[in-house]
Amino acid sequence: MTSPTQAPAPARALTGKRRIAFASFVDENYLPGFLVLLRSLALSNPGLCEDFIVLHDDLKPSSVARIRALHPRIELRRVDAARYDTYAKGDQDNYLVRKAYFILDVFRIRDYDTVITLDTDMVVLGDLGELLKLREGLAAVPQFFYGQHKLNSGLLVIQREYLSDEFCARIDATGRSGAYELDKHDQGILNAVLDGDFVQLDARYNFVKRRLSGDLPVPDDTAILHFTGRHKPWQGGEAGYGKAEERWREFELSDAQFHAAYLALGKGLHHDLVVHFGTPHVERTGDVESARRVAAAHIAAGEYQEAVDLLGRVRIPLDSAWPHEVLGHALMSVSRYDEARAQLLLATRPRTGPPPPSGGSPRSPGSTATTTRRSGTRWTGCGSTRPTGRTG
Repeated sequence: MTSPTQAPAPARALTGKRRIAFASFVDENYLPGFLVLLRSLALSNPGLCEDFIVLHDDLKPSSVARIRALHPRIELRRVDAARYDTYAKGDQDNYLVRKAYFILDVFRIRDYDTVITLDTDMVVLGDLGELLKLREGLAAVPQFFYGQHKLNSGLLVIQREYLSDEFCARIDATGRSGAYELDKHDQGILNAVLDGDFVQLDARYNFVKRRLSGDLPVPDDTAILHFTGRHKPWQGGEAGYGKAEERWREFELSDAQFHAAYLALGKGLHHDLVVHFGTPHVERTGDVESARRVAAAHIAAGEYQEAVDLLGRVRIPLDSAWPHEVLGHALMSVSRYDEARAQLLLATRPRTGPPPPSGGSPRSPGSTATTTRRSGTRWTGCGSTRPTGRTG
């Protein structure tokens, strides 16, 4: 049984709305892929911030810290590894084969209405809003090579009726019997259990790299690109897939590059992400405009003291009216009236142009912002210019 090792306040506690989470199994070997996946999810869906369940068998504390730095709503859950030792397998001694089954622990999650699994060798390139609207069945993209009756398990949209003891019992029985394609591991078990009974999604939501053999470009409407096969981009990649791997490398960023790229997206950003990425960016750079945007996000969520604390750590020029105004309102809200009046007086100085974009939308799990991206966009060095090819 999966068991949480840490339990931050989930999205449902904040809103009372439908409970949705993403989930991946992560180990040290696939950690580089998972970090790229998290960056790509935020940059391609800047208004989306659901809980993200990280299934694992053992992660280093330093790896956990790197994961948490890239998402504010990470929940760690250790898999029941011994359960899968009872399954019949094609190669019992291969540790990679053994771990391929651990994602099946996702079906033992009971505290969400919808769980969306993502393999760690995926990169998100487009809007995922339609996946969050699904309400029935188990949805997946059919396999590329084997026709429409078998699914590819890299992306699954699982509804509550499949997050049950009964369905887990069917999975366990099939795994122990060996009555499935042994070389397909977790995917083989699910196809044996479902026997074609799944909701079919468009290939754009799990676009396998084999479709691009011969170094074909990634189609513009691809939402999720999946690097199936043995050769992963962070391990050197594979000849004949250079254009696909370029899309993956767009998100191979330092923290500084990633934070700047997210904040440069402008409007439609999620409050939690603005705060999570913007706070270290401000601490690193002292940028007044970024501080104003993060403070505005705090104020929108009623976090007035946090806004005061953040703006109090940067030097606001006398002629920067908007930051003074934001700080003045925050100080007023925490009853520091004399300081508030001083800041609001500074804000009355003449200013030009419209107000800059707000800091981010209030917490609203389930909301998304449509983002259009041109093929080949580079995020590196986005601190001073807004990435092209996006709509706010």
